[in-house]
Amino acid sequence: MALVFIHNGLNSLKSPMVVQQFVNHDGVIFKVYVVGECVRCVKRKSLPNVEEKKLVRVSEDLLSFSQVSNLTTDERIDDRYYKMMQLDDIEMPPLSFVTQIARGLRHMMRLNLFNFDVIRDL
Repeated sequence: MALVFIHNGLNSLKSPMVVQQFVNHDGVIFKVYVVGECVRCVKRKSLPNVEEKKLVRVSEDLLSFSQVSNLTTDERIDDRYYKMMQLDDIEMPPLSFVTQIARGLRHMMRLNLFNFDVIRDL
């Protein structure tokens, strides 16, 4: 997994790959786990927001990582923010909302055991 800052950074990646737009989401991701009718949602730390003015100063084309929680201090975009962030202050999405998404996915994919991520677009 990598966060690509400029178009040229894509040349460093190997295919096949899935590319999606990065959306600032206040460094919080909601992991939704589905087992049949049972739906559970938990919050986890994620990448911090990337500000336009910081992109101008980025010296590398991309930031590679396997998991956000495994980023070393040198790899983090803003380590102070990451350490100070308190998940207790973050409001969970309504369970009815994630349950509705889970039911739709379960029906369309015909799966009973899966998970998906939810972020809040700022």
